Amino acid sequence: MSVAGARSASRIEAATRNQEAINADIVRQVVRAPEDLRQIFFTEGYDGVTRWSARWQDLCDTVLRVHWLGLLFEETRQQAVLCCDRCLDMRISVDVVTSEALRVKHALE
Repeated sequence: MSVAGARSASRIEAATRNQEAINADIVRQVVRAPEDLRQIFFTEGYDGVTRWSARWQDLCDTVLRVHWLGLLFEETRQQAVLCCDRCLDMRISVDVVTSEALRVKHALE
């Protein structure tokens, strides 16, 4: 294999590892998000949920950005949709939480 070919293979391997790491991080966050929302709502009420919603928006933006780049794994997509369903099922009436969950679901389904 030529030097250029070896560099190209190395870059592809690095990109694959990065994609796997990105998806693993997203899955970790979306699996945890509904429980975080529930705990914050019960301990801090709507004020806590309003503060938490900034992190929620960041997570939703990240999921959509990775999806639009074509880097989102199917398992990650399924976990994100399930997360949105769980957050919506709680019926906590904070517009940011609801609108972001619906936006992600619409884009991924």
